[in-house]
Parts: sequence; structure tokens; C-alpha cells
Amino acid sequence: MPIVINGIGRVFTVKDLMELLHVSDITVRRYYRAGKLKGQKFGKNVYFTESALKDFLEGKTSEKEDKKQEEDKKTKDEKKPGTNK
Repeated sequence: MPIVINGIGRVFTVKDLMELLHVSDITVRRYYRAGKLKGQKFGKNVYFTESALKDFLEGKTSEKEDKKQEEDKKTKDEKKPGTNK
């Protein structure tokens, strides 16, 4: 069950998202580590805001994911034959 925090709104745990999205805890944590789902870690627990969940479901990426995609693109460009990089 999500926690309601004044000024932030609903905050979800990994378990909440497992049940809501019908995926495993490992999948939720993978999305978080990959930057696809923005969250905040406190100790061993990760918490996700309602707006972060909405962004994830709408396909919006976090800054972490954007940077990774940008680095991957640079790496691919450097490996292309005939480039002067």
C-alpha cells in the first residue's frame, strides 16, 4: 500500500510496484538500476513517487538513462568504420 507524504503525494515501495505492475521485485530493481524508473534509496529500501511511476509508464526516461543512451551512441559511432573519431 503506497504511503502518502504531504507535499510529495503517494510514494511506492518495490513491493507496491511488483503488485501494481505484475512483475517481480528483480524487474522493478532492474528498471531502477537502469535509470528507467526514477527512485530514491533509503538504506536497503527504494521508494518511487507517483510522478516517477507516471513518467515510467509514459516512456519518459530519467537523466541517468539519457546519459547511458548518449554514451552508447558515442561508442557505436566510434566503432563505425570510416569515421575519423
